[in-house]
Amino acid sequence: MAWMAWPIWLLRGCVFVFLFALALKNSALVDLKFFLVPVWQVPLSAALLGAFALGVVVGMVVAAMMRHRQGAPQSSSQSSSQLS
Repeated sequence: MAWMAWPIWLLRGCVFVFLFALALKNSALVDLKFFLVPVWQVPLSAALLGAFALGVVVGMVVAAMMRHRQGAPQSSSQSSSQLS
């Protein structure tokens, strides 16, 4: 399977270069207007990255809360119960 590794890395490199070029082209300033805060001017790519990161964090917190609410065993407690 080692012969399949280089096309995957080539594809990853192409995706990275494409996204990096896209971020450089979209570096214009945008205004973020909140309720009690004055207007913030940030690059468009930074605003999109921040929105994506916030979405990832909210999704992980909700998934953890649902897992905790269902009482599903966590991987660390599951492995310790198998040892005893």
